[in-house]
Amino acid sequence: MKRYLHVALIVVLLLLMANLLIGIGVFHESLGLIMGLLVLVHLVQNRTWWQSLFKGKYNVQRFVLVLLNVALAIGIVITMISGIRMSHYVIPNTIFFKQMGTIRLIHHYAAYWVFIICAAHVGLHVPVITGRWPVLKRALQSQNIWLQGIVALICLYGAYAFWYESLFMYLTFISDFAYFDFDQPVLLFLFNYFSIFILVAAIFYRLFGVRRNG
Repeated sequence: MKRYLHVALIVVLLLLMANLLIGIGVFHESLGLIMGLLVLVHLVQNRTWWQSLFKGKYNVQRFVLVLLNVALAIGIVITMISGIRMSHYVIPNTIFFKQMGTIRLIHHYAAYWVFIICAAHVGLHVPVITGRWPVLKRALQSQNIWLQGIVALICLYGAYAFWYESLFMYLTFISDFAYFDFDQPVLLFLFNYFSIFILVAAIFYRLFGVRRNG
């Protein structure tokens, strides 16, 4: 079940990032609730990790892992709460108009940081995640040059997509609004964000990834 949950989390996350292209109304809000439920299931499945937080010794790898996980948890909570406060369809809310701008900004910035931290989180667990998919596990262990080449090309494209989709402006709080190319096909947008996700995951895997399988 865990391996399908991982796929579902990534797919829903990508769809949420495409909100202005696929709909910002009931569909986006419903996806947000689904994302929250999936995250809750993920937390329950991995509750032993949180229970062991203050046990054992810390090295650089574990420190980075804990820091990212805590930041991701905080980011998801902020995104969920701000999303619920702005909800008009799934969870009808009354909110003062003057507050909407601030809450929208919080949701906007938190969502992009959650996306990046989630990719880093996956990168730290690449062997663990692929260990649940025999085909991917063998591919990771084989060090196949063609596979490495494909991943490298996706990462290069991800760097371009990072610039094209203006993520730097959102992550550094420069832009208050998300800019979308509405002439861009939805599938291309999703591939752009998927490539960015792979790029960030690859960086963190190479720097701090868990070097074990299972």
